Amino acid sequence: MAQTVARLLAESFEAHDVDQVYCVPGESYVGLTSALIEKNSIRVVVCRHEGGAGFMAVADGRLRDRAGVALVSRGPGLSNAMVALHSAYHDATPIVMLIGQVERRDFGRLALQEQNYSRLLSDVTKLVVEVNEPEQASEAIARAFHVAQSGTPGPVAVVVPEDVFDAETDAAVDPARPRVVAGPAPRISTGSPKCWPRPSGRWCWSAVQCWPMPSTTARPSPTSTGSPRNGCCRSARRIGGRSSLMRRIRTLAAIWGYAYRRRCLRR
Repeated sequence: MAQTVARLLAESFEAHDVDQVYCVPGESYVGLTSALIEKNSIRVVVCRHEGGAGFMAVADGRLRDRAGVALVSRGPGLSNAMVALHSAYHDATPIVMLIGQVERRDFGRLALQEQNYSRLLSDVTKLVVEVNEPEQASEAIARAFHVAQSGTPGPVAVVVPEDVFDAETDAAVDPARPRVVAGPAPRISTGSPKCWPRPSGRWCWSAVQCWPMPSTTARPSPTSTGSPRNGCCRSARRIGGRSSLMRRIRTLAAIWGYAYRRRCLRR
């Protein structure tokens, strides 16, 4: 049975266990917000600023077992949210950001707030998916979640023109795709004095990363506790909650890292 792309996108979010999205309502994707409110199965959190909406989605992606979702309008809306994409990209946090675009008939005509998002977001996302046909909508969402959560996690942008939301399609909802975890099973290493993990036979991940020193650890790795200043990943919190040894390791490593940075600054 034919249905609008906006309703198809809402069902696609449900298929990927999304229970809340963060947004600043805009005219470029008003059809999707209407469909989400009508279904009333996904909580729509309205924010005052796109940067706040983006960082809420980033936090959601860190704390949940799936990517966070943010909805932003084109032009200034996305520009405000790019700082969240940048942080998610460098912290390896899965997030799917859906961006409204001008209508398809206005492509390349310097329409209001029109931008080439594939070029604009090439340095702060893993992938930019442009949906120019109604039949591609659900497939694009499935691909976005798959890429965002597979390998090294990161942000993925999905660009949907304004007129596509109201278009009707017979396409079915694409199911969630299995995640791809690359590389051999890691083992925990405390890292070198400069916070760089050193491979020894098998890949090693540092147990603690001392911000802002560079690290090759892809957060939130299941074996990484993350930065002592910025917090740790959920698996480390589960381990640390049951093990006093892990709590002592994180505390001592944080103190040692702070002392080492002060020593470097004095030189």
